[in-house]
Amino acid sequence: MKKNIFIHGFLSIIPGIFFGLLAPLAQAASSPGFQMNPCWAGIACTRPGPLFQQMNNAFFAAAGMIALSIFLVGAFMMVISAGQDTLLQSGKRAMKGSLIGIALVTGSYGIYRTVVYWLYP
Repeated sequence: MKKNIFIHGFLSIIPGIFFGLLAPLAQAASSPGFQMNPCWAGIACTRPGPLFQQMNNAFFAAAGMIALSIFLVGAFMMVISAGQDTLLQSGKRAMKGSLIGIALVTGSYGIYRTVVYWLYP
């Protein structure tokens, strides 16, 4: 029974996706003076280049924040260890790993920005 519900649900989504993608194209094609333009009514108006850069910047910011939060958790573990060797060592490992992650994210962001700077002045 569950298989049939899944199949019917999936089959009902396909026409919605199909017509949702075709509706803006039909509206644009029927308008007078149609030009291929990245700005259509109801669709975001952005070029792929800036969108890709914004997505990469968001990725690097999120990766840096995650590494920083892991560093802070490791420092907190070291503070609350109260002499327990296992908790102290796991805090040190978390801090070392997060520092390596921060170095990798910073280095890769530097390489990315250098390449973007030289390719797209």
